[in-house]
Amino acid sequence: MCHALINTTHYSGDIYHGTFILYIFRFILFIFSCVALLKEFVQVFTQGGRYFRAIFLNLLEILTYSCGIIFAMGNTKKNQRIKI
Repeated sequence: MCHALINTTHYSGDIYHGTFILYIFRFILFIFSCVALLKEFVQVFTQGGRYFRAIFLNLLEILTYSCGIIFAMGNTKKNQRIKI
């Protein structure tokens, strides 16, 4: 019934069919997530024990930035085809 899910268009020119824009936005997401995660690690070292007083909020921020990085990196040519 379900053969395969393919995360690409059937055309060879990605720049003309909108997927190039998605790559650009994923790259932007990757850059901003890396900068924000670096900011969190700097806060750990500069604030010390005060950083861990709001552990739930800070852990949520670290997990959000990490998931953003994983999502931005997750769409490569070798894993575009997912079989169900």
